[in-house]
Amino acid sequence: MGLFKWILIGLGLVVLLTAGTGAYLYFSDYAAEATVTEKGTDDSGQRYVIVTPKLYPYPVKVSVSSQEYEVICKDYFVLYRIQSGHTQVYSREGGSLIYETGRGIVDTGAAARCALTGSA
Repeated sequence: MGLFKWILIGLGLVVLLTAGTGAYLYFSDYAAEATVTEKGTDDSGQRYVIVTPKLYPYPVKVSVSSQEYEVICKDYFVLYRIQSGHTQVYSREGGSLIYETGRGIVDTGAAARCALTGSA
């Protein structure tokens, strides 16, 4: 009976740590970092980008408008605020700002650069 009790306590601690970490990330409006790893259009014509977060390296498919799709290239750096949903897209980590939620496209020359580099 003693071993079973310790297993339950251990599982409870894991659940509390997971919930606590999630709550901290949410309420602190944590800036999740990611990289654009793929772009595409699905069967219905909806454009999307696939981003791979640094925190957990599992690709996430994100629908974007046609205008956003044109200026976001592969290998661009993304900051996504978990609570507010505020998103910023940079040409690379520490690079120039391309797109920001609320402001829209900041760098109008980004589409041309994507086409020139072949990462469109």
